[in-house]
Amino acid sequence: MKSVVYCYIFFLLLFFPACRRQLDVVPTNNNWTDSEQQLSSFEGIMEAVNGNYMLLRNNNSALYWLNELRGNTFRMPVINPFDYLDIFSYSRDPGLLSAEDYWVGAYTLIIACNRVLEGLARFEKSKQFTDLPPANSALLLHAKGETYFLRAYTYFNLVRLFGRPYYQRPQMNPGVIVKNNTDINFIPGRSTVSEVYAQIIEDLKTADSIMAADVGRTNAFATRPAVWALLSRVYLYMGGTYDTPDKDINQQALLYANKVINAGKFQLLKGKAYDTLLYNGKYNNPETIFASIYIDVNNNLGVNTFNALLEAAPSLLQAFMEHDYRRDFFWTTISFAVTTKYGRKSAPFIHLRLAEVYLNKAEALLKMDNTTEALDAVNVIHTRAGLPPLLYSNRAQLQKDIIRERRLELCFEGHSGFDDYRNGLPMVRPAIDADTAFEVLPTDKRVVLLIPQREMDANPKMVQNEQ
Repeated sequence: MKSVVYCYIFFLLLFFPACRRQLDVVPTNNNWTDSEQQLSSFEGIMEAVNGNYMLLRNNNSALYWLNELRGNTFRMPVINPFDYLDIFSYSRDPGLLSAEDYWVGAYTLIIACNRVLEGLARFEKSKQFTDLPPANSALLLHAKGETYFLRAYTYFNLVRLFGRPYYQRPQMNPGVIVKNNTDINFIPGRSTVSEVYAQIIEDLKTADSIMAADVGRTNAFATRPAVWALLSRVYLYMGGTYDTPDKDINQQALLYANKVINAGKFQLLKGKAYDTLLYNGKYNNPETIFASIYIDVNNNLGVNTFNALLEAAPSLLQAFMEHDYRRDFFWTTISFAVTTKYGRKSAPFIHLRLAEVYLNKAEALLKMDNTTEALDAVNVIHTRAGLPPLLYSNRAQLQKDIIRERRLELCFEGHSGFDDYRNGLPMVRPAIDADTAFEVLPTDKRVVLLIPQREMDANPKMVQNEQ
């Protein structure tokens, strides 16, 4: 598999002139030196598709820290490896290594997906393709949809990190580079935020249209319900704030949330199983829709220790009610607490799970003024945590309940901060001891990361975010 990864990195290095000094990392004993040769067989294409999941997995760490440390789930780190303090403090540094790592890794994956799609287009015209057994044809078509999903998911993560929230003039604000080919001479500038979201939706709807057959992929791979779950999230990001919602777009978020729920393939874990099973990395976990399962070189489940060094924010801990099962997701000492979501053996990196889909549904329904069904949807998650049902008093309180439930249920899963900004709300870290409160408004220039300096130097068409 390593040869596949290096092959794709080779094309990325051609795309980014600033990286060309690294070309010597491509091994001379690469069994797939000719990518067209690899992508001319069923086996080669499937190996390439599976290799793309390794590219996704390898970039999870940078994505996790950039997502989570810019929210309010952690307290300021005592130590500063991997740019923790710079991310946490919203440093305006175009040389931030974690941002650069994610940018380069994301476009490595995007170009890898482009390479697969181009190879598939050629292969589909060959006699080998027409001679494939029906089972292999179905698997190849599904893998094509998986590739569109991975590209869309990567564009989505890029645009929410480097582009402004969708409700803020998406037709004018710059998003990220949209590059859907492997032509090394095609080096575009930034598309607008709305153009990037249009590309994401186009890719996901293409995936949806060709992934109808169940080919037995586990939740370590993208499936059609994963496409629906991501569409629900994307439309929610596009659906405006609570004060100025776009009801038509929220209808789409609701549509795809219901597709996932009504498919009946996934189930919420109940009671203590919620604590003991959700984050243990099992392929057959009934709540996880899509997750990166960590596997070492000996094909053993690995260990994920994302949060081992960082203290959970006191304001987050205080928000949990006394009998909330989710209080068990913390390891507490006399002076601090850390999340155990990723601190146990074989913890997966969860990209999509059913609980988020119910919360997407609740938010979309409220933005469509359907308070009764919105309350029902959020109560599915609230009562699953061992708590009595929330009662309706007024719309403003229900909005607060949904926002709080997302914070508690999805903490340490890459949503913190984004859920505030896309809704036109400030991200607030309350004062702790002698510290002062830290607040970032949704219109603040710090909401978006700066484009990495190496990309600015390499691409004359690039425009930097406000510094």
